[in-house]
Amino acid sequence: MLELWDLALVMPWTRNDFDQLKGFLLSVINSAMKRHRGEKLNCSPKEEKVVSNLNHLRLLATNFKEEFVDEAHYINWSTKDDLDEVPTIPIGFPQCSKHKVILSCYGCLICNNGTQS
Repeated sequence: MLELWDLALVMPWTRNDFDQLKGFLLSVINSAMKRHRGEKLNCSPKEEKVVSNLNHLRLLATNFKEEFVDEAHYINWSTKDDLDEVPTIPIGFPQCSKHKVILSCYGCLICNNGTQS
């Protein structure tokens, strides 16, 4: 289970846009709690577990403060190294043409196919 300090590691936070990033994360969590676009998933997760995890994540995000931000993590996520074909954060926030969600370095999280289409 994530702890408060883990958010600094797993999210590419910056101090310049901290409030915007935190607001975005909370809005995504709240939308997920309402099952927004849940029909796009190709699975049926156990709702009780999903709600429990989302509540935990919302609590962590709500209590996360700008002073916890370590921008070195952002730099690590946004630059390519010898082991990466692309940075962890794709440049320009490309979206899946089918699902209109922001792609990760693993492609579309709904398609779950590892391609950046």
